[in-house]
Amino acid sequence: MERIRRREGRETPQAWRIAERVNIARDEARRPSEDGTLTDPECIAALDGVSSGDSTEKIEGLTPGQFAVQVGMEALKDAAKLSDPKEVVPFVSRRLREALGPYTLTTTPSFVFAAFFPNFGENGMIIRVADCSYLIDGVGDNPGLAIDRLKSKDRARRLREEIEQGADVDALLANDPTRPRMRALTKDIQPRLANAPLSGNDTIFDTYRYPVMNGHDVPEDLVEYIEVPKGASSIILATDGYPPQSLKPSLAETEAALKEIRDRDKLAIGDMLSTRGVMPENIDDRSYIRIVRA
Repeated sequence: MERIRRREGRETPQAWRIAERVNIARDEARRPSEDGTLTDPECIAALDGVSSGDSTEKIEGLTPGQFAVQVGMEALKDAAKLSDPKEVVPFVSRRLREALGPYTLTTTPSFVFAAFFPNFGENGMIIRVADCSYLIDGVGDNPGLAIDRLKSKDRARRLREEIEQGADVDALLANDPTRPRMRALTKDIQPRLANAPLSGNDTIFDTYRYPVMNGHDVPEDLVEYIEVPKGASSIILATDGYPPQSLKPSLAETEAALKEIRDRDKLAIGDMLSTRGVMPENIDDRSYIRIVRA
């Protein structure tokens, strides 16, 4: 077990409290959520386990995504004691790599996260890997991943063409003709973009590369460090089951906004571009945490 280099100086977390927290599985009867929410005094985080698709592999009774999230939560708690925020992601990556060492798998247990560390920086800091969202006093920068935007736009274009040719929206929801293409892109192309190093040659890899916690090194330039402004009074962290445009100052408002978006854009080809529609089996796990000054 590696030794943690602890901070010097201020050791008591600034006064924040959990106002609301939820973790909702898309289908609890079939599979518990692959999201996770961490509410340690020194680290508050939303984690999103990467789905393994149709894989039936299990690790200690957990799906690969669930296993990765459990390891990630424990590692983030310890990483909060580090002296340098830029050590957090390498530290957590090593922990996941060590945890996966005893297992031979065909899938890659992975997760992404957004975590608030009250003791990093002058007023606290959010560290983000990939597409979880945040709001600080109602404001956040949550563009998602470029590769997901590309896939979503491609899907929307193809479905609009289907509708223009007379296809029924409910029929497209029940049997989305773009699903095989989306699965193929996710399975065959996306893994090559995960944690790809920056080449500097303006290649497709430079445009669509993205970070993910999978036990491999995450390029430093893909990790976000978001300083919390002085005087901030509210922070929201959420997984991508809540699209950024649905995030509101309270959970009730967020759920209402999400429902309104889903009702208005069932195929997710309008202002909620997605790689899948909103049939119940396609709704993602979703987690939301709101913290406020104590």
